[in-house]
Amino acid sequence: MAQPPNHSTLHRGVISRRALLLVAIVAAVASATTDIGSWNDAARLATVESLVDRHTWQMDGSIFFHRTLDRAFIAGHYYSHRSAVPSLALAAIYQVVQWITALKAAANPAVFCYTITLLSSGVCYVIAVAAVDRLATLASVPAAARWPLTWSFAFGTVALTYARAVNDHVFLLAVFAALFVVLASSARRGWVDVPARTLIAIGTLTGVGYSIDLGIAPVLVVCVMGYMAWVLRPRSRVGVVVLAAVPWIALHHALTYMIGGTLKPLGAVAEYMIGWPGSPFTTENLTGLGWAHDSLAAFLAYAAGLLLGPKGFLVHNLVLFFVPAGVAIAWRAARGERALIALSIALIVGTWTIYAISSNNYSGEAATIRWFVPLLVPCYYILMLAIRHEASLRNEIAVVALWSIVLGLLIWRRGPWLSSIGPRLWAVNVAALITWIAYRLTHRRAA
Repeated sequence: MAQPPNHSTLHRGVISRRALLLVAIVAAVASATTDIGSWNDAARLATVESLVDRHTWQMDGSIFFHRTLDRAFIAGHYYSHRSAVPSLALAAIYQVVQWITALKAAANPAVFCYTITLLSSGVCYVIAVAAVDRLATLASVPAAARWPLTWSFAFGTVALTYARAVNDHVFLLAVFAALFVVLASSARRGWVDVPARTLIAIGTLTGVGYSIDLGIAPVLVVCVMGYMAWVLRPRSRVGVVVLAAVPWIALHHALTYMIGGTLKPLGAVAEYMIGWPGSPFTTENLTGLGWAHDSLAAFLAYAAGLLLGPKGFLVHNLVLFFVPAGVAIAWRAARGERALIALSIALIVGTWTIYAISSNNYSGEAATIRWFVPLLVPCYYILMLAIRHEASLRNEIAVVALWSIVLGLLIWRRGPWLSSIGPRLWAVNVAALITWIAYRLTHRRAA
């Protein structure tokens, strides 16, 4: 039986957690940019400015309008094709800041960009880091193995670079992190007599997640509701989760219908996206229209490229190479958490599959596959469970985590809207592989 940690160990753990959170806050403050970096954040900020300063969803009059082609042309006006609920939340932030400071985007765009980025993406990044650290506690990760995971998540993944600009992906990362903390905490206590407020929190986070990214939305809802039906008794209590999610789902579709007269994502309506002067979109490169490949072979190659190609998610987040081994170890050893492991696998595989089917552009000009950023949370949860039971895996992850932080900082310097850091990506991958092999060989000889 494991010995309970002594007071010295607990004290060191508290200091480590506080240090992680402090460095994450400093990183968020240092990361937020003072300018637009892509069509993506330009469209989002154009909508926010228009909502507060002109009381319209139309982007036409915004100072950021000419810096984005992420446009949907509807009834003679241009709108962002991004989900409307995050824009509404960002507009609320901007309105409060404006009341306090009299800030106007048109008069001081640099301060506007920095402030909204820090108070949205920066805050979401810090929430995600704090939640993943809490998740490590709930997963009973040994103290010595904790820091390589939590610090590599904070600084050795693309989470940090996505804190540099306004984007949906870091918003959803924070939602996933908070959701997994609630689920893991409830699973640890047991689902018997779980309070209604917990079910409401799960439903709310699921509904908010749905309203942020309509690509991952069906996967998230199906997986979470399936999980709740698996663990809750009586199953009728799943209705509480559903009822808590419905207002957010309804709000999303109501806003989309108000803007575009459709319940579909605006970016998936070809007539809004194609044909206006200068439109970069065609039926061949739009995401979400259905099967996006010429053949099964092309689909399989693209699906593999999403993970292992020049923009692959694994080669940009090195610790994730251990996830397949982590699944095998966790499923065998962490029997009490199998339901949550299954949920994690379903979210990962489901999201990968739906984007592999419906896209062919590797998520455009972005650091790795931006759609997969929220999947860092279920991936890291699986690794937490695995290293709890497999001591040898802890050291292997620690070795690679050091290189992952090097890579994470290199990607952070370039920001989220550049597709590649060039040969340095492969140099760090090769260095990590060589270091890992050397560790394995040395460990084998010692054994």
